[in-house]
Amino acid sequence: MGRIIFERRLGIDTEGIVPLVALGLAHRDRVSYTPSDWFTVRSALKALTVRPDDVLIDFGCGKGRVVLMAARYPFKRVIGVDVSGALISIARRNVARNADRLRCKDIALIQADAADYEVPDDVTIAYFYKPFTGETFAKVVDQLLASLERRPRRLQVIFTPAGHPWYHVDAFRERARPIRTWSAGSLGDTPGQTPIAIYLLEARPRISR
Repeated sequence: MGRIIFERRLGIDTEGIVPLVALGLAHRDRVSYTPSDWFTVRSALKALTVRPDDVLIDFGCGKGRVVLMAARYPFKRVIGVDVSGALISIARRNVARNADRLRCKDIALIQADAADYEVPDDVTIAYFYKPFTGETFAKVVDQLLASLERRPRRLQVIFTPAGHPWYHVDAFRERARPIRTWSAGSLGDTPGQTPIAIYLLEARPRISR
């Protein structure tokens, strides 16, 4: 009930599980929409030092909960990507209803298959909350690394929960350095601890000729 009251106060709808089969988007790699816990998102964002040129992307943004939370910080831009047009439409309504509360005004909500989405070269923080698995996750890691090769920079990756086996595909494990892992509590009716991990994704050293 506490979470529902919180959402009503903000005039938004980010709660609930939405099976992708109900949207006609079932795929072996895709995971049904389940939002990150509010307290977990807040804990993850508070761990960052957000700079004016930082750009955050949420893969599998669904109804936009993480996008809304991130846009309360002074990011240059916040991006949400989701395969479902229906969920993206809800996310856009949620953002519009809270526009006056958001510090970041440049918000892009994009309907796309993350496996085919070219990561913009200004992204500095990527957020994952169990959006997909397997080959799709591996392709997204490849897109992140390709962006990093085009424009070397500090690129942090946040996982909630941390430690899920499919995070550790070879390309990610070889190029990511753990920065911090901790646990956050939950907001509302389901108290518990959610492990969070932040990694630094590193570009390959350039070879001088």
